[in-house]
Amino acid sequence: MMMNGIPIITTDGYGLSDMFKSGENASVVKLNGRKRPKNIAEDLANAIVSLLHSEELCEYLGKKAYEAYKNRYQLKHMRMGYVKLMNEFSTGMVVKSSGRQVQIFFPDDSATICGLAYCSSDGKSS
Repeated sequence: MMMNGIPIITTDGYGLSDMFKSGENASVVKLNGRKRPKNIAEDLANAIVSLLHSEELCEYLGKKAYEAYKNRYQLKHMRMGYVKLMNEFSTGMVVKSSGRQVQIFFPDDSATICGLAYCSSDGKSS
């Protein structure tokens, strides 16, 4: 939805609070760590009604959601994040990304390139 500029309604559940900030790029319903929030359905409904009543808010949140997607979540950003993560956890392994290609190098000279993946523009690997 972010890539299409559609306003987001979400909760502040695990991981989501890192991506979405209420009033900045989404409408965030607070769970406050509750396992079974009592008013979650009502809170979500209120968030939906709020967006339905404000075209300005919809446009603003949609625009900001798209900007967040473009600056943090496009395939190129996600790929580089995974390369960085793999390099941080590797033991001598080096991961490099170039275009749609990811190469994994091991310190063992007998297996210089152990893995090669190509990702199409739609994100599928081949």
